[in-house]
Amino acid sequence: MRRKLLVVCAVLMLTLLPMSVSASDQMGDFNTDMQFSLNADATLQLMAYANLACEHFSVDVDVNVAANDDLLTVGGLVEAVAKNDQYPEKNMTFNYESDNNATVAGSSMTNFTGNLGVNVAAGNSNAQSNIATYAAGEADASLTRAVIFSVQKAMNNLTKNEGSANNAAVASDVLNGATGNVGLNVAAGSNNAQTNMTSIATAPAKVGMALAYVQQKSLENMTCNGPTFKPEVINAEVNLSLSGTVNFPDTPFTIYQADNFYLDTWDGPQTDPLHPASNFTGHIDMDGDIDNAVMNPWDSSVGGIAFETVIPDAQLSGTVSGTTPVVISVLNKATVNNAAISANTLSNLTGNFGINVAAGSNNLQANAFAACYVPSVNGGGETPIPGE
Repeated sequence: MRRKLLVVCAVLMLTLLPMSVSASDQMGDFNTDMQFSLNADATLQLMAYANLACEHFSVDVDVNVAANDDLLTVGGLVEAVAKNDQYPEKNMTFNYESDNNATVAGSSMTNFTGNLGVNVAAGNSNAQSNIATYAAGEADASLTRAVIFSVQKAMNNLTKNEGSANNAAVASDVLNGATGNVGLNVAAGSNNAQTNMTSIATAPAKVGMALAYVQQKSLENMTCNGPTFKPEVINAEVNLSLSGTVNFPDTPFTIYQADNFYLDTWDGPQTDPLHPASNFTGHIDMDGDIDNAVMNPWDSSVGGIAFETVIPDAQLSGTVSGTTPVVISVLNKATVNNAAISANTLSNLTGNFGINVAAGSNNLQANAFAACYVPSVNGGGETPIPGE
């Protein structure tokens, strides 16, 4: 059942494309080649292609391509296919005073020659890829194709950065004088997707096609960037001047004698504090037994005299100066996202190159290069059809 379904899908694709397939010998097995992506959101996407070919025991394949209502017969298929899916989805990231630094040091990979893919990432849930496919054939009547499919989705991600630094940097003179196919990805942060894809097909064909398909979606993501604070004690200068009036009630109150007293009496000169020349003459009682004595209500054994008085209002003034410790909150660390390519980077570079540098969250970056080279056959033939 599954094999029949694949064949039906392949036939459907060939029906939609301006292409038909024929073969002189009906014997052999059907070969199907399907590529598809089933995403988390239940969306079925037929991202690649479907080929239906009748393979003979002699491995002869005849493909007929419609051209101006006539059939242009070609023989053989030369194809380079690059397909890549990156889905940073449903991730939750919390960074507290974290430093995510992705750096390519200065003068790296200078004078490099060949095919190069470099991925540098710092942080969480980053996806990076460098893909290169090449196909070459010798059949002078072939169908030649270079195909690229790339899907990137950053969805339903929650990122919270407090006092975190995401720095992605390519230093000076990186890849200076390089030659060839170069892919460089540098990412710092969370849920970033980066890809460099190259697909090249060449053959002395009658028909050449180049296709690059890139899909990017960044949906329903939440990113919170904020600083952190710390307590700090400072000495605050204080200079205050105070003045005012203290008002007391006008109602009199009574002052009572605190103890019983018996005062000695002496005669003689008033200038002698110790009474050396004076004569003791007796004493004066000041207790509860004297006439009109007032007893102390808080101590019944004490009596004597009492006074009624009022306290006058008081005028007050004063100054306060000096320093006092105060606790305040100060900035500790800010959240920053820095993506930088320094001077002289990629200078004197020859060839095909894709550079992606991203800092932060949910960034999608893609470089796709598809090329089909169809040289003329035997010094003649149709004009080559390049594709990019």
